[in-house]
Amino acid sequence: MNVILLLASFHTDEGLSPDGRERVIEAATMLREDSSSKVVITGGELAYGVAGPHHAYVEAELAREGIDAQRVLARLVDTAHTADEAAQTSSLLQSVHYAKLTIVTSLVHYPRAPFVFAHFFDFARLTFVFVPDKSAKDVTRFNYLHEMEAYHEDRKRG
Repeated sequence: MNVILLLASFHTDEGLSPDGRERVIEAATMLREDSSSKVVITGGELAYGVAGPHHAYVEAELAREGIDAQRVLARLVDTAHTADEAAQTSSLLQSVHYAKLTIVTSLVHYPRAPFVFAHFFDFARLTFVFVPDKSAKDVTRFNYLHEMEAYHEDRKRG
């Protein structure tokens, strides 16, 4: 079995961000192409007061894409950042026989996502799908700066 890890993005009360939807569409395409694969979705309540946990919005979007809820291997609801997602996924997959882990995230998340996941997984079993960001330029710039800051913090922590 292959596992697809769909990293969290952000959402509003109306639903996922455009970038979040693009990630779901990419993951749904991969799930349709490999009927034995499963998906792990991440994200709980957001810190800025938006109603509902992120994983519920992702799961609803997957259902709109025709993906049955039984394809969801797990919902990691207590993750606050990429290192949490990597650590919790690593713990989860220790008890699961899987061939490959594919991480679906935004292009702006490169190079930090590979850097973080390499600490928790055998890199030979990892693949990354970086979905191009379609956000407005100011949001993309903010995300890029956030990712660079987080990357440097991760490097300091080792």
